Amino acid sequence: PVVVEIDTVELLAATNYDLGRETLNALEDRIRAAIEEKLRATAEAELGRQESAVLQDSYMSRLGTRIVENMHIRLTNLHARFEDPGRGVGHPLAAGLVLEELSVQTVDASWDSASGTFMDPDDSTAPRHKLLALSGLEVYWREVTEDELLVSKVVRHGMDIHDAFSQWDHNWFINTLDVPRVML
Repeated sequence: PVVVEIDTVELLAATNYDLGRETLNALEDRIRAAIEEKLRATAEAELGRQESAVLQDSYMSRLGTRIVENMHIRLTNLHARFEDPGRGVGHPLAAGLVLEELSVQTVDASWDSASGTFMDPDDSTAPRHKLLALSGLEVYWREVTEDELLVSKVVRHGMDIHDAFSQWDHNWFINTLDVPRVML
């Protein structure tokens, strides 16, 4: 099986109300140019794909199906946080989620792990199931002070993002949720 393990992902997003009109125009131009380039590349790729679609589609489709059907994904220590410095609502706000572990793996109909064997994508009679396990999901939403905004520590003061995340107050959680097994 293909095993993908990702440990310690820290995402920090924040609104920015300090953008001037020139910056917004430049950003819009970059986005418009990127979209046009993507459309052009997609059209060219579609023309090239049509020429070799029959041979490539069947092989690539079967290979992709085999990889996905036998994939085991394990994500640990995820913290995603959004901050609003308060210029829009009048007070700073922090919201986020912390996830201790998320695991998705292929199982058979009796919930036994299929990680020791490869499922054949050509076998249409074989059941295809994924087992999802979730532990330590915690969510928070809170008004904060300017000093508690991680984005100002990272951007303005040059603090390492991992250090900023390690210093935040862990007493904000609403509740902790564990979902031991869900069959998909």
